[in-house]
Amino acid sequence: MIFEEFKQKLSFFLGASIHLKVHTWRSRYLCVSKKWFSYQIQIHEIFLSSNDQIIEALAKYIKKKDKESFFLIRKFAYENLLNQNYEKKVLLKNLRVVGKFYNLQELLEEIFLQYFPDLPIQIKITWRSCRRTFFQRSCVFGSYSQVLKLIRINSILDTKDCPKTLISFIIYPKIQFFKLPYSVIFLTITANC
Repeated sequence: MIFEEFKQKLSFFLGASIHLKVHTWRSRYLCVSKKWFSYQIQIHEIFLSSNDQIIEALAKYIKKKDKESFFLIRKFAYENLLNQNYEKKVLLKNLRVVGKFYNLQELLEEIFLQYFPDLPIQIKITWRSCRRTFFQRSCVFGSYSQVLKLIRINSILDTKDCPKTLISFIIYPKIQFFKLPYSVIFLTITANC
């Protein structure tokens, strides 16, 4: 669907004028702010190819924060984001695998040998730099990006005081996310609600 056609349909369903920007962010697929009688919308490019049902759901969600629309939009986004291949955008030379005390690639290989000997290693791992703030209330030790097939481990764990088993304990569940795609987990969780 062409940009202008999408913009016209979304504007029609909203009943208001819109200022639309299209992006390719991986972490956020919809960002909305209301300015007087119009909406400023930043949306992921995957929505340009959506059907009228999704566009109408977007309009309902933008207007009323409709829950059903939210779940429909999220399902559409994850199904389409998983089909895009962002994996090639991760450059191996930019990954920081070797830290001051631990080599994440070696830890990943050890876990795969111990728990998944038949599964080839198809994911990447890196240290994630952290910026500490004075009023920090929480800290994420590790995260997994399904789209990038990349595990990020917080670099505050790369110390002599942090045991190797703790880092392995953080890596293991991230591998589980790789083995069982997010869309399956999401559908399972919503089916049980």
